[in-house]
Amino acid sequence: MSLPAWDDSRLCRLTRPTLSAMSHDAHGSGADVARTLFGVITGEGPGPHPVPTPVLTPRGSTAPPKA
Repeated sequence: MSLPAWDDSRLCRLTRPTLSAMSHDAHGSGADVARTLFGVITGEGPGPHPVPTPVLTPRGSTAPPKA
């Protein structure tokens, strides 16, 4: 059985086995939201909506399937 976490925090590295995790750019997402909000406030419209791409950090809580 594999067990990944959604947010790659320090806690993921402290558990035994270490916890694999999906990480995302929270700072970049916040900046995108701020740009969208500013565009709506100024009347320019929301503009393009970027889709974030999470990244998997494999650690000890995941393994390849057994045959």
